[in-house]
Amino acid sequence: MSEEAVDHSNDSFNGDRPACEEPDKEQYEEVIIHNYPDCDFCKKDCEDGAKTPRKAKYDGKTTLGAWTYMCQEHFDVHGVGLGLGRGQRLLVLR
Repeated sequence: MSEEAVDHSNDSFNGDRPACEEPDKEQYEEVIIHNYPDCDFCKKDCEDGAKTPRKAKYDGKTTLGAWTYMCQEHFDVHGVGLGLGRGQRLLVLR
């Protein structure tokens, strides 16, 4: 039994793959929402009802590891940044 060479050059996949493109990281830095949620850190601080929690401007990973909604003040202290795997700035659709 003889083996014949098979020409695969016209196959839909010939082993040449296009280079993977890096995702546009800036597109992951903002997300449009309908209403700002309360900051989860502020809600925890305001459980006694004495104060009203501030509105969150970010949804992101914290230095504690968990993801949460954060106001600017708490994002500055606990946030790890913006982008894929880090966090997003919340923008309200008006």
